[in-house]
Amino acid sequence: MEPVIAKASAEAIESNIYGQALTPFLLGRISELTEGKSLKTNLSLLLNNARLAAAIANAITMRRKIRAV
Repeated sequence: MEPVIAKASAEAIESNIYGQALTPFLLGRISELTEGKSLKTNLSLLLNNARLAAAIANAITMRRKIRAV
């Protein structure tokens, strides 16, 4: 994966892509270079992060309810 990221990063520099446009460019280009494999990985990470965020939010809510009693 490192060579793919390096290639996409170099292309971004060559194309003068930076700021808010950089992340979408890199994600798209890396997906192209890996023939979609990185997209599946990124979606799995997104789903796991959402699950973790929900679990943390639930734990905070429960803790606040216990303290309020």
